Amino acid sequence: MDGHPRVNKTSFRNPAMFTLYALAALYAYLQTGIGPAVPFLRQEFHFDYTMASLHASAFAAGMVLAGLVAPRIMAHWGVRWSLWGGQLGLFAGFTALVIAPNAWFTLSAIFVAALAGTTSVIAVQASISLLAGERRSQALLEANIATSLTSAVAPIVLLVGTGLATGWRTLWPVFVVGLVAVFAFGFRALSQKLPQRSVEEEHTDEKLPKAFFVAWLFIFVGVSVEWCLGFWATSYLKELPGHSDSVAVTGAIVFQLSAVASRLISSRLTRRVGETRMLLAAIVLAAIGFPLYWTLTSPVASIVGLGLCGMAVALFYPLGLSRAIGIAGAQAAKGSSYSTVGSGSAVLTAPLALGLMADQWGLSVALLAVPVGLAALLILLLVQRKPSSKL
Repeated sequence: MDGHPRVNKTSFRNPAMFTLYALAALYAYLQTGIGPAVPFLRQEFHFDYTMASLHASAFAAGMVLAGLVAPRIMAHWGVRWSLWGGQLGLFAGFTALVIAPNAWFTLSAIFVAALAGTTSVIAVQASISLLAGERRSQALLEANIATSLTSAVAPIVLLVGTGLATGWRTLWPVFVVGLVAVFAFGFRALSQKLPQRSVEEEHTDEKLPKAFFVAWLFIFVGVSVEWCLGFWATSYLKELPGHSDSVAVTGAIVFQLSAVASRLISSRLTRRVGETRMLLAAIVLAAIGFPLYWTLTSPVASIVGLGLCGMAVALFYPLGLSRAIGIAGAQAAKGSSYSTVGSGSAVLTAPLALGLMADQWGLSVALLAVPVGLAALLILLLVQRKPSSKL
């Protein structure tokens, strides 16, 4: 990005950069923990699938609003205030969720956490680009791997909470310890490296190419499929014979760990294989894994199928985003912003739509939206132009 400092091969990996990775990871921990926690919230507050899906939609609404207002917040208050202030708001929203007396309060708490947390993450991404300079793509990939790891931690914490009878609220103290540790060890490092003023971005009135909007649709559908699977996995696995909470949470853990493994592997293969072929392989892998998961023939088969799906859908957003930015070319900043709105819109609508269908026809029938989404992704992939490999 023009105006960013040039760095050598290793200088971007420093305490400040690792602090940014950790802040993004804390946000991902909460975001991923909401889905597996929803079945426990349903038991506590006795609400239906539609109300359950509204919790994902509340988070997504906060994401979309943050995407619209964060640039102005950063311009007015500065990047450092936006970064740490957003984390403080994330903490406040998470705390309100833990003490919420009813479902409507939990929705408000999740919205606040998402709005503040996403604002912080936008500042984190801008800061990573500033500090990494010409190697920002590699730094952003490493940040994505960090978020994948903490995404896997959230269901593990839930499993521990189930065993200790402390329930989903076990997520909160782990988050607090993490935030305090990151602040204690990273605040000074970031203060020394980051300017107080906002990172300047170049704006252009030029229109994005038409091919970009095909890529945008791919992101929207891909994230929709990912959230339809990930958000409802714990609820659906509870329909296995025995209704074991431990088995259901284990499935969520496998889903997230599979996503981590997939992103680690793809980071090495994508340059050699190509984004289009990787995405095609991901669609095929999801098509193989989904029937194993959906039929609920046995816990092992269902969890294996969910794991295959997790490996597949984990690639839809990062590789779809790379293609979209490649098509945007010189307007990469605008393309990135639009792509964020696409992913947030998918999180806002997909779980809610599936929840409405589940209340009407049952969760099993509603999940048939997944193969429909996979078919749509295949069509979009085939009609989309191959973008440049450069960002």
